[in-house]
Amino acid sequence: LGASETYQFTATVTNASDTAVTWGLSGCTSACGTISDSGVYAAPSMIASAAAVTITATSRADPTKTATVNLALRPVSVSVAPNVPGNVMPGATRSFTATLDHDPKNAGVTWTLSGAGCSGDSCGTLANVTGTSVAYHAPAAEPSPHTVTLMATSVTDVNQIARVTLTVSANPFLLEGKYAFLINGWWNGIMEAIAGQFTADGNGGLTGVWDANRGAAADVAQAISGTYNIQPDGHGIMTIRAGSATFMYIVSVDAAGATARFAESTVPPGNEHRGSSGYMARRDTNSFNLSPVEGDRVIAVYGEATGSHVAALGHIRTGTGTSNDSIIITGTGSPQDSIIDLSWDITSNTAKFPNTVPLSGKFGAPDASTGRGTAELTVGTGATATYHFAYYTISETRLLLVQTDARGFIGGLLIPTLSGEIRLQENAGAFTNASLNSPFVFDLTNADMFEFGIDAPMVRLGQMAPNGSGARTTTLDQNVGNSVEFSGPLITLNATFTGTYSVSANGRATWSIEPGLKGGYYGNAATIAYLVAENEGYFMTPDADGAAFGAFEPQSGGPFSVAAMAGTYLLNTGPPAMPQVENSAGWMTLDENGNGIAVLYVNAGSGPSPLSLTAAVTVASNGRGTLVLNTTPPSVARNLVFWAISPDRWVAISTVNPDDTKPVLLFIERQ
Repeated sequence: LGASETYQFTATVTNASDTAVTWGLSGCTSACGTISDSGVYAAPSMIASAAAVTITATSRADPTKTATVNLALRPVSVSVAPNVPGNVMPGATRSFTATLDHDPKNAGVTWTLSGAGCSGDSCGTLANVTGTSVAYHAPAAEPSPHTVTLMATSVTDVNQIARVTLTVSANPFLLEGKYAFLINGWWNGIMEAIAGQFTADGNGGLTGVWDANRGAAADVAQAISGTYNIQPDGHGIMTIRAGSATFMYIVSVDAAGATARFAESTVPPGNEHRGSSGYMARRDTNSFNLSPVEGDRVIAVYGEATGSHVAALGHIRTGTGTSNDSIIITGTGSPQDSIIDLSWDITSNTAKFPNTVPLSGKFGAPDASTGRGTAELTVGTGATATYHFAYYTISETRLLLVQTDARGFIGGLLIPTLSGEIRLQENAGAFTNASLNSPFVFDLTNADMFEFGIDAPMVRLGQMAPNGSGARTTTLDQNVGNSVEFSGPLITLNATFTGTYSVSANGRATWSIEPGLKGGYYGNAATIAYLVAENEGYFMTPDADGAAFGAFEPQSGGPFSVAAMAGTYLLNTGPPAMPQVENSAGWMTLDENGNGIAVLYVNAGSGPSPLSLTAAVTVASNGRGTLVLNTTPPSVARNLVFWAISPDRWVAISTVNPDDTKPVLLFIERQ
């Protein structure tokens, strides 16, 4: 029932001469409504939120005999159609209708407009306004930012609001210009790592080059071409042709077309490979030179070596021996010069953690038209190994790179398959414990800590709160997935630990991973991190079959609330840690009550398969929240825990789902 509605209940008493009953209400704390002596129930005049009431009939002849029925009270609900975030060309008109349920007054809605970059008529105008319909006329000039929100507010209950997010732009979600990208995942059960670049022509065509490493062989500087089609809601399809192969990706693009995430969807049914995930960024063409590797940088790469996940983090200093066509890495081993921590021994695939060794080598100047360059990195003392990379610049502060060596052993030295990023290091040479001084959010991924290649991917995320003096508190959520030892996923939720940390001048930091995880299997093994700035960087931890790899970013925008998270978001899984792990992309829109809708394109092996979902979010003031994505009609919910880096960016893991045995990170970014 809705507010003020009534219902006549009847009760039948048998085997008694007195067939009368007394009526009662229970199960509610306030605004229960009333029930008369004759069994007429009247709902309260206002229902703030959904509630349940139990109606009880008690025999007057024998009060031990009762019967009950449950009654659901529903608040006024408002929905708007169409309720899909979309683009409206400047000056164009779109019509919307509102539907209200459980409105005792049948009073309809009021319509309003708002936007971060507009007010009044600069957001647009409303015409043909009724309590259930409206025509939105977009302004002639695009607001900046382009987003406008249309709100339908119940007249009866002003707390009940439905929203539609619109983008007023003559060039909606346009991919145009030069982009660099990084892809990680699996190809026929083999880990693949790809870095590349393409130029999008703004009309659905792209051309470029990539370096694709699939373990036993690498396609170096391979020409690519393809097509793309981006829809008004920001999702689209991108195909890339490389040689005789064609790859399809589901793409989620931000409104400015500056960044995008994507998930592969080209896998034949029955293949154990579930695809790869990646991200792209529009490039600054002024960085197509050696400036992105000059000075102090942090290198962060991860991958696979003969059946084990590996990772490497280090500090790079360049400058000595610089010429117009190359730049030299210093490698004397001094803490202020170039060093790197490897998770492996270069003469075997045995984990040797931590394994801090000198780093030397050089970067060749990138091509002036593509921004692609090559690098040689030599690691180790005594026995040394030289690894070869292709890199693609994004800006003067960031580049992407992928190893171009074939995986295996060369001259007795281990050659892994690696990819990752190089970032400018701020405050180089002056880091201290005070450089970790406020809460940051971290994520961490590994595959199969016990039976690599079988069934145990691992994801962790959480918040670390350092005090600037070497002490910290960590709150952590973890899903280890399925393993033989634990007969199913091992899930740790909202666990809090205390510990210490230490930061060196070059940004290298150490702390202990938390005790008690996986039954204390890990003890207090050291974590290695390298800071790119205060409270920001990359880190890796030892695991039984290799290294887990992740990143951390300073948390901002708190205290957090559901209302602050209203809007439209891109959804994309991170690189899958193992074969058979789901990779998907999509979008989600939320109202200020934390409710909304989502569409998720899941790689099921036969092309893009969209799932229409409802979305429900809760969040605590510290940024830890829950996200439930449920198919419509409801069947099996996807339950996730997330940590908000800011109201605009979250990272999540699954908790209790059918696919929890193959968990993956989900990145959530405001569109």
